[in-house]
Amino acid sequence: MSRLRISACEKILVGGDYRRVMNRGVKHVNTYFVLLGIPAERRRVGIIVSKKVGRAVVRSRVKRRIRECYRTTPLWLGPTRQDQWHQRLWPQMEFVIIARKRCAEIDFQRLSSHLTQSIIALQGRIHQQQKKQAQHRLPQCPESRYGEQHTKMPTRQIPMS
Repeated sequence: MSRLRISACEKILVGGDYRRVMNRGVKHVNTYFVLLGIPAERRRVGIIVSKKVGRAVVRSRVKRRIRECYRTTPLWLGPTRQDQWHQRLWPQMEFVIIARKRCAEIDFQRLSSHLTQSIIALQGRIHQQQKKQAQHRLPQCPESRYGEQHTKMPTRQIPMS
């Protein structure tokens, strides 16, 4: 049975949480919206639709459509090959979706497909960023001639004459 609505614990409701995602998050820009995300303990989403998009009726419709895209998008994508595990589409992340003006003009199917593609692209960027951070945190030490790695570089003794 599918979920009928997004629960309050799945929504970003506090302004400080929005700011944290917007300041620290990885950004993916699309024609129809801007998607920001950071890894978190649980999956949450926040939707921002400014007055640039349209009047209140249009903004409410855009929010409902984005919410429905989020709700109906499957949590798992099928495997790309027989031997691979399923790829998790909605990882444990906090997302902020900022709607752009053209978001009010497209149909639901295109909006849903663009959201799915943006999430996959955002996951790739976050994965690359985490990989870079891991490389900077753990410096590689050169191997000695005996094969083991040094924990620190040997110091050179200078004889005093």
